[in-house]
Amino acid sequence: MKILMIHLSDIHLKKENDFIIKKSDKIISAVQNVCLEYDDIFLVITGDISFSGKLDQYLIAYDFIMDIKNDLEEYTGNSIKIIVIPGNHDCDYDNSDGKIRDIILDSISGNSKKDNKIDEGLIDNCCQVQEDWFDFYNSISNKEKIIHNHKLLQISEVKYDDYNILFYQYNTSWFSRKNEQYGNLYFPYDYFGEELFDKKADLVISFLHHPLNWQLNNNGFSFKKHLEKNSDIILTGHEHTPEQIERNDLSGKSTGYIHGNVLQSHDNDDNSGFNLITFDLDEEKYKTQKIVFDDDIYTRKGSNSEWNSFKKYKKNRKGHFKINDKFKDDWLNDPGATFVHSNKNNLILEDIFVWPDLELDKNDEESNYEESIFDGKLLIENKEGARKLFLIGEESSGKTTLCKMIFKKYFNFGFTPIYFDASNIKSEKYEDFQKLLLKRFKEQYNSKELEKFSQLKNNKKVIIIDDFHDNKLAPEFKKKFFNMLAKCFSNIIITTNSLFKIEEILEDDGLEMEHFTRYNIKEFGHLKRENLIKKWHKIGQERFLEKDNLIRKLDKSSKLFNRIIGSNYIPSYPIYLLTILQTEQAGNPHRLKESTYGHYYSFLITNSLGQINIQPEDLDFYYNYLSELSYFMFKNEIKILTKEKFKNEFHNYFCDEYSISMSFNEIKNNLIKSSLIEEFNNSFKIKYKYVYYFFIGNYLSNNISNKDIKTLTQELCSDINLEENANIIMFLTHHSKDPFIINELLNNAKELFKEYQLLEFNTDIESINGLLGKLPEMIYKEVDVIEHREDEARKKDKAEFNNKKVKEKDEESNELFELNLAFKNIEILGQILKNYYGSMKGKQKYDLVKEVFDLSLRTLNFLFEQLATSKDYFVKSINKKAEKNNLKEKDEIRKMIGNFLFHFAEFISYFVIKKVSNSVGNQKLNETFAEVAEEFDYISVELINVSIKLDYYQGFPFEDVKKLYNEVENNLLPKSLLKRFIINYFYMFDDLDYKQKQKIFDLLNIPIKTSHFIANKSTQKKLL
Repeated sequence: MKILMIHLSDIHLKKENDFIIKKSDKIISAVQNVCLEYDDIFLVITGDISFSGKLDQYLIAYDFIMDIKNDLEEYTGNSIKIIVIPGNHDCDYDNSDGKIRDIILDSISGNSKKDNKIDEGLIDNCCQVQEDWFDFYNSISNKEKIIHNHKLLQISEVKYDDYNILFYQYNTSWFSRKNEQYGNLYFPYDYFGEELFDKKADLVISFLHHPLNWQLNNNGFSFKKHLEKNSDIILTGHEHTPEQIERNDLSGKSTGYIHGNVLQSHDNDDNSGFNLITFDLDEEKYKTQKIVFDDDIYTRKGSNSEWNSFKKYKKNRKGHFKINDKFKDDWLNDPGATFVHSNKNNLILEDIFVWPDLELDKNDEESNYEESIFDGKLLIENKEGARKLFLIGEESSGKTTLCKMIFKKYFNFGFTPIYFDASNIKSEKYEDFQKLLLKRFKEQYNSKELEKFSQLKNNKKVIIIDDFHDNKLAPEFKKKFFNMLAKCFSNIIITTNSLFKIEEILEDDGLEMEHFTRYNIKEFGHLKRENLIKKWHKIGQERFLEKDNLIRKLDKSSKLFNRIIGSNYIPSYPIYLLTILQTEQAGNPHRLKESTYGHYYSFLITNSLGQINIQPEDLDFYYNYLSELSYFMFKNEIKILTKEKFKNEFHNYFCDEYSISMSFNEIKNNLIKSSLIEEFNNSFKIKYKYVYYFFIGNYLSNNISNKDIKTLTQELCSDINLEENANIIMFLTHHSKDPFIINELLNNAKELFKEYQLLEFNTDIESINGLLGKLPEMIYKEVDVIEHREDEARKKDKAEFNNKKVKEKDEESNELFELNLAFKNIEILGQILKNYYGSMKGKQKYDLVKEVFDLSLRTLNFLFEQLATSKDYFVKSINKKAEKNNLKEKDEIRKMIGNFLFHFAEFISYFVIKKVSNSVGNQKLNETFAEVAEEFDYISVELINVSIKLDYYQGFPFEDVKKLYNEVENNLLPKSLLKRFIINYFYMFDDLDYKQKQKIFDLLNIPIKTSHFIANKSTQKKLL
C-alpha cells in the first residue's frame, strides 16, 4: 500500500491578493497526476499558515487549503486528508495580555530544569494567542480521526485493512513570542502520560513547526529523546530549508527528519517550494522529493531521495507475524451475516462494527451508571499488563464479532492472538492444548513462522476462546482446563452465555482465577444506536454526504429504531438493528398487507425462518402455526409451555383443526433453530416479545369478524393501561386498520378527561403567565450538532439505567391511571395514522388527528388543574428551602415560587406537546394537520403543528414560526415554549447557515453565543 504526503509549510497568508493564492492552480498541476499512483493522500502543513494569526488571514487560508483539497479530490477520485499544526506566525499576539504571558513564559523557562509541573490554567493563558488558530483547526481537521485532543498535542490515527498510521501533532508554538528567539522554546512532553505513546502502529509520524534546536538546551535534548523514541519520521518547518536527514543512535535505531520548504516568502515571490513524501507500507520504506518554483512552474528539484526503511525496532512497532489472507478474508473481516448495502457491494466487519457497552458483572445494586457501564472499545487498554476476561452475552449479542475485533486490537498492540471455537477443545492437558494452539496458528498466520511462534513467550500470546457454553468437557475437567490456562497464559478472553455457570469453575480453591473479570455485553442503547446509524449511512458516502444530510438520515433512522424497538420488543443487538437499517434502505418490497412499521417485524421473522431454508410455500404455514401458538398461550395465560402441553394440547389440536399431519419434533426443532422459540429444562417459550405480540396481533386481525374476538378486542382497548394489552393492540394495528378497532380506540379516547375543556393557551393560562414578571433570557450556544446528539443519547442511556433501579409502586391513583391511558391512546392512534397515511380516507385521518390533539389538550388542562391544587404543597417546600438559604425577603420568596411554578407548567406543556409530535409526526399528514388547525384556531394547536414541522418536516417552517411568534409575543408561556422548540431544533439539526440562523434568532430575540470563526465560515459546507 502506497501513501503520498504533500508537505507544505510556512505559507504566511496575509491578504487575498498574496502571490501564493494565484499559484494554487500551479501547485495542483504539479501533483495531480502524481496523486493517481497512490492509495491514500495527505495534505500536511507544518505551521505558519497565516502571517500574524488574524481571523481574516485564517479565512483566506481556509479557502486556499480547501480549494487545493477539493480540486485534487475531484481529479483523483480519492479522499484528501488534512493535517495541520500551528507555527509562531499563527499566534495573534494582540489577543492576550502580553506582559502577563511573558511573565508566565519566563517563569516556566526559569524552572525548566526542575521538576516543573505545568498547570492547565497556564497552558490556557499561553494559548490565548492561538484562539483563532484552534477555531481554524476545528473547522478543517477530520475530528473522527482524532484519538487525543489537547491544545499542546493532538493524536490522530488512520486505519486501513492491514495497516494503521499514528500522527502526533505537537504545538511547539504555544511558547512562541512576537520576536522569536533561537533556543528559547519549551515543550512539556512529560505533561502527557506515557500511555498516550504506547499504541502500536505500522508507521508513526510526528509533526512540529520548530526544529529541535529552537528549544531550550536541556528541554531540546530530552524532547529529542522523546520524539525519537516514539516516532519513525519527524516533519518540521520554520527554517525554510528543505532537507531529509537520517539520525541513527548507537543501538541501531534510526529516525527520519524531513524539514519543510517555505511556500510563500514575502521577501521573494520566487522562493517557494514544498515536499512530496512517499511511503510504501508493504515494504516499510519512504523517500522524499523536493518541489520548487522555477520559471513560472513548480518542478522537481534533483532526483528522488534514496529509499529509507522505517522498520526500526521502535517500542511501538507491531508484532512481526503475518495473518493468513484466507483466514483474514473468510473469518476476521467477515461481518458474520449477509448484509446488503446500496453503496458498497461487499461489506467487511469494520464497515459496520460499533463497540458495545459492557457492564461489570457484580451483585451491587448501589453502583451507579459510571461505575457499572463502560465503552467496549476501552476493553483492551492495558496494553502491557495481563488481561483475563469472561464476556457474557446472549444469543445474537455479537460475541463472535467482538472476538474478531479483540483479535485485531491485540494484534495491533504487538501481541499474537489465537482464536478457538470452544467446541474443539477436548482435553484439559497443556500438551494437548499446545498442539491445538500450533494447529490454529498455522491456520491463522503464515505457517512458515510456526517455529518462531512456538518459541514466543506465552505472555505475548492472547488466547481467545469463543462460546465456551458449547464445550463438551465435563465440569471437573473444565475446572482443570481453566486452572491450566490461568497458570500458563497471561492474556485470556472467553465468551459464553448467561446460562454457563462460571461459579462452578471459579469456586475451586486450587484455581488461580482471582484475576478473571466478568463483563456482560449490553444491548445497544441510544448512543450506540446513533453510532451504528451514522456508520451505516456513511458507507460509500464519506466524500459526498454533507453534514446536514447525514443528520437528517441519523434522525430518521433513530426515530425508526425507537418505534420498532418499542418497549424492548426486539433485542437491541447489532444484527437486528442492521437488519432494520437494511430493510429501511430497501423499502417494503414484499408483504404489502403489513403496515409501514409492521413489515419490519415481518422481515425479521421471515429472516429468522430463512435460517432453516424453508420453502416459500411453507412460510404461510409457519406464520399460522405461530399465530395459533401465541394466541393459545395468551388465552390460557401461559408464559412457559411444558413439552407435554406443547405437543398434546396445542400441536395435536392444530393438526386436527387444520387437517394437517406434521411432525411435532420437526416443527419444534425448526422453530428453535430459527430462534423464534427457545427450549430450557424440557420446557418452551416464545423467545422474543416482538414475535409473541406480532403473532397475537396477526391472530386477532385474521379473526376480527368473530364475535368473541371482537369482545376481546374491546376489553383490550378499554384497558390499555396494562402493558400486555397495550402491546397487543399496538401490534394488532400493525396488521389491521379495521374500522371496528379504530372506532373502539376513538370511543375510549373520547371518554378520557371528557369533563375538561381543551387548553387554548390564551386567557385560560393567565394565572400561569402571572407567575412571572418577564421571561428570563434564553441563549443559543453554537454546538457541533452530531456531538450534541451523542451527548443527549448518552443522557438517555444514563436515565434509563437509573430508572430500572426505581421500583414501581403497585398502586396508582385513578388520575394517574387515566393519565397513562391518555398517553397510550395518543401513541396507538398516532401509530395507526403513520402506518396507514396512504390508504385511510381523509375523514378517517381527520377524526384520528383531531382526537389526538383534543385528548392531549384535555390532558394538559387536567395537569394544570393538578398543578394549581398542589400549589400550597410547592409553596411550603420552597419556603423551607428559602429558610435554609436565609432568604427572608417576601418578594424574593414570592419570586422564587412563581419562577418554579411557571417553569414546571412549561415542562409539563413541553412534554405533552412533544408526546403528540412524536406520536403523529409525519409530513405526509400535512393536509390533515392543516385541516384540524383551520377548525381550531388555538395557540395550543399552532404550537403542536409547529412542533411537528420542526421534528418531522424537511426544512425549517420560518413562516409558521414568524406568524406564531407575533401572536404570542405578549403571552409568556407559549412564547417560552416556542423559543425552546427553536433552540432545541438547532441543537438537533444543521440545515441552515449562520445568516439564516441569525435571522430566526433575531426574530425571536434569542442571542447566539458562537465562535466568531465559525460564524464567518458557516456558509461553507464541509463534506464529512
